Amino acid sequence: MRAVLSFRRIIRLATLSLIAALIALGPGDAQAQKKKKPKKEEAAQPAEPEQPAEPEQPAVPPEAVEEFQKGKAAQDAGELDTALEHYEKAFSLYPDPVLQLLIGEVHRIKGTDAMKGQGYDIAIAEFEKANAAYAKYLELAPDGAEADNARQRITALEQGIENAKKAKAEQEEEDKRRAEEEEEARRRAEEERLAAERAKGEMQLALDGIVVAGADQDASALARLMAGGVLGWGRFAFDAHLSFEGFLRLQDAKGVSARSVTLLDLGARLAFTDTNRFTGPFVAAGGGFGLFGGKPRERKLEEDMETCSGFEEASCAFAIDKNISARFGFGWGFEASEQTTVAVRLEAMNWWFSVDGEQDIGAPPAGRVDKPQTTLAFMLGLEFLHWP
Repeated sequence: MRAVLSFRRIIRLATLSLIAALIALGPGDAQAQKKKKPKKEEAAQPAEPEQPAEPEQPAVPPEAVEEFQKGKAAQDAGELDTALEHYEKAFSLYPDPVLQLLIGEVHRIKGTDAMKGQGYDIAIAEFEKANAAYAKYLELAPDGAEADNARQRITALEQGIENAKKAKAEQEEEDKRRAEEEEEARRRAEEERLAAERAKGEMQLALDGIVVAGADQDASALARLMAGGVLGWGRFAFDAHLSFEGFLRLQDAKGVSARSVTLLDLGARLAFTDTNRFTGPFVAAGGGFGLFGGKPRERKLEEDMETCSGFEEASCAFAIDKNISARFGFGWGFEASEQTTVAVRLEAMNWWFSVDGEQDIGAPPAGRVDKPQTTLAFMLGLEFLHWP
């Protein structure tokens, strides 16, 4: 039983067959030789009826050979479209069935390459063209040497077409899912943008708490707790707070030791971006008025000869009773939750202290102390905004 050859082997044999046919075929014999006249002694015998002459093989146009050779060279060079043009031209000049095998093979290769690149529409079209070429071969040479292999190739490519259609459907489903996800993302982004636009014109109210700590120029430790609210419109907002401050003198020779209540601290802030609810960078400024209470509530000087002249260095301290503060700083907010913003704040604060008119015994008289007393502090801390 004849072994089934691989299709590559089939094409090679088909090509060799075609070359042999194109080279060997030529104009048919002019005519069959005329039958010799019977010899005289045979003339009496009845003459046999003449057999019909076999049809002459058509001459192979040189152009067909040339087109075939050009097509083969183009296929070897990987120029498949060019190869197809030459093979089809050769077939139009000399319709040898083997040329349909070559045409089908080129379409099959193009379809396979398209499948690798996920060009499923192209793959389906090329496989269908390949099958049409194999079917044409069977039409022209139903009992040809490669008929069985052409039928097997048609069966294999029909399965390939089904695979390509299935892969195309899966790709379309994936593209549809991805498109829906992108559309959903665009929709959410548009909703957020519209919400931000609305927020620019809408009044927003937040409860606000700030905790900062630092040190002043005399190395006094300073902590401040602020509670209040923020009223904003988009990137801009006003704020108002009640504040509690504590000063702790870290050196015995100088600094402030006191407690203060800032009755009202008013300020404003401006965000650098259009982000909602002061997430991202912003700048803030404000000022307040406060009262010192309890004891101690004093400031101690060092090397102030004019104020401390005549007093022991350890006793050169005076009482303070009121203060005015001004602040300026930067913050950066983070969205802790849907309703909460947490910001890191860095601030510079300047304090003006009022000297108490009634000083304790042993302290410099209020008239000898320069007024107002000032100190500069740098503070770092956190702010918590809750948006109802």
